[in-house]
This record gives sequence, structure tokens and C-alpha cells, in this order.
Amino acid sequence: MQITEPMTMLTDYALGAVCLWTGMALFYRAKEENQISMHLWTVGLFATALMSFTGGTFHGFTNYLGMAGNILLWKATVFMAGFVSFFMLSATFFAAFRGRARMWFIVLAFFKLGIYSGWMIGHDEFYYVIIDYAPSMLLVAAVMGWLYVKESNPAAVWILGAIAISFMAGAIQWSEFALHEHFNHNDLYHVIQMGAIWLFFKGGKQLRDCG
Repeated sequence: MQITEPMTMLTDYALGAVCLWTGMALFYRAKEENQISMHLWTVGLFATALMSFTGGTFHGFTNYLGMAGNILLWKATVFMAGFVSFFMLSATFFAAFRGRARMWFIVLAFFKLGIYSGWMIGHDEFYYVIIDYAPSMLLVAAVMGWLYVKESNPAAVWILGAIAISFMAGAIQWSEFALHEHFNHNDLYHVIQMGAIWLFFKGGKQLRDCG
């Protein structure tokens, strides 16, 4: 069996494993703390894990999946990216707002998810994922920055650091910078993103519902 992009597949799977491990650890923490924001952040990590596993399988086994299999795997990958944004935004809104303001922010996040999902039914380009993900993370960063200034929220520093690393990883991926012919920009992105996931996990452990 010939793997199409072995290093990309392996680094994607490694990223998925990190997301799955941190998601499980946060899941048990969320059960103890009984915080909705922490539960939502946990689902965001699980969605990232699933996105990494489907993406890795797509990169590794393209020649064996057939047209239908490749389409289904890639669609699953890009759709999961939208759910990652949605759950991380929703967790942030639970941590920062209460009452009607919280409700409306989550409705807007759900509306954004619907628009993105509807658009991706007919489109496959990865830059649409970035168009959805980058503004979402900027909004998370803005709210977390506000929480830090307002109350020195302990989750904010970890999450802001995670977002900074994610954007650095994304810039490297976008530039197509490669360390080696067998370790390309996607592989480097996955490795750097593992560090971001760890910081997202550390921040998620500190999340508490507002009010």
C-alpha cells in the first residue's frame, strides 16, 4: 500500500491524538466543575480531533478511497472546521456574558455556522475554512482580552497565547514554507498547532460561566 502524503497523514493523526487526549482530560474536568463553557470548549477540541483524523486519512489514502470517499472525507474535514469555530465561540460567550446578551451572541454564532455549512456544500477550497476560522478566533481573542482587562481572567492568557500560535502556524501554512521536501508546510503547521492545542486545553481548564 502506497501512502499518498505519509508525513502529512502522520502529523495530522498526531494532532488529532493530542486533541483527543486533551479533550478527554477536559471532559472529566468539566464534569467535576459543571461549567457549560468548559463543556463547549471540550466539544471544540473533539471536533478538532475529528477534523484532524479525517484530514489525515484524506491526505494519506486518496488513491484508495475513490471519488465518493475522497469527497465525503474532505467535506467532513471542512464542515468540522466550522463546528470548531462555533463551539469555541459559544464557550467564550458563556464565559463572558449572561442573560439575553449571551443568547444573542450564541444565536449569531449558530447563524454563522449555518451560512458557512451551506456555502461549503458547494465549495471545497480550504481558504473558505480560513475565512470562517480566522475572524472567529479574532473575536474569541477580543472577548478574552476584554475579560483579562476587566477581571484578570485566568483563562484569557492561555487562550490568547493559543490563538497567537495558531495564527503563526496558519501564516507558515499559507506561505508554503517547508523545512524539507518530505516535511512540507502542512506538516509544519500540524506540529506547531499541537502547541496551540495544549494552550487551548490549559485555557479551557480555567473557563467559568459568567454569572
